Amino acid sequence: MTGSRSKSGLSAAAAASVGDADGVSDDGEIDRAIEVFVRGFGFVRSRTHPYVAERVGLGWVIRDAPRRDPAKYRREEWVAHGLAPAELHELAERNTCGRYALCVVRSDDQDPDPIRLAYRDLGFRLGGAEPFLQHRLIDLPPRDRAIPIEQVTTQDQAERLRAAGGPRLPAEAFEPDGRLRQYLAVLDGTAVGWVASVEVAGVGPATDQVATWCSEMFVAATHRRRGIGRALLARMLRDDRDRGAHCSVLSASQAGARLYPTVGYERLGELLVYTPARRTHPRVDGLQRRVVRTE
Repeated sequence: MTGSRSKSGLSAAAAASVGDADGVSDDGEIDRAIEVFVRGFGFVRSRTHPYVAERVGLGWVIRDAPRRDPAKYRREEWVAHGLAPAELHELAERNTCGRYALCVVRSDDQDPDPIRLAYRDLGFRLGGAEPFLQHRLIDLPPRDRAIPIEQVTTQDQAERLRAAGGPRLPAEAFEPDGRLRQYLAVLDGTAVGWVASVEVAGVGPATDQVATWCSEMFVAATHRRRGIGRALLARMLRDDRDRGAHCSVLSASQAGARLYPTVGYERLGELLVYTPARRTHPRVDGLQRRVVRTE
């Protein structure tokens, strides 16, 4: 069941359960940002096995591509904005192949209490809440030349990143036209911070529109409050725009939520992650069906 959409972008059931969002949030903009999130996040999580974003009804799911070993199947993420809790739950139940979380983007004008209570009644608890932000790539922060920021293009840089505790990079990170660009802040020969940008093409109805997903922002505790995070973002955002992107999207930790607005990110809402209140086991039958497709 998906329901019909009201002019605010909410289904009729959702409008009744969480209130009218007219006049405050741009639901179309949030929907496009969600597409950037699911496709960018899925790409980042595909380093060991494809983690694929798929459109299902009025929602999205990010999940493992078929696996031969069902035990390795990771948790699915079902993502939506403007669906009533019961609608998103039913959508996931009808189409899941394993255990899952329900991820809801709440615009700031929506009262969070009815949403929380509705998911509680469905047997879910709030597992996390993160600000959901977008940068329009119009007014960019100035680059700080005193803090050297490198784009990782060589194996030596990648090894320096790994030695500092950073992510292992796929081969695409070293390709000039690859979707992933990894940046590194280096002081006195040591990597002290990093961030990545993932390009997402064909966002929304405009197939030629490009956006980026900002991922894995990190600054070492010993080097925080020195402008390193801002310098990393300033370099990344400028490159995003130079490569034709129209916006950058991210979800933030509470600490990061204080940094991102200083470089021009604007809050779209809040990403709420609901998980089952009781531990459930994967649907082995569904996993086996997906495994069979690979043979």
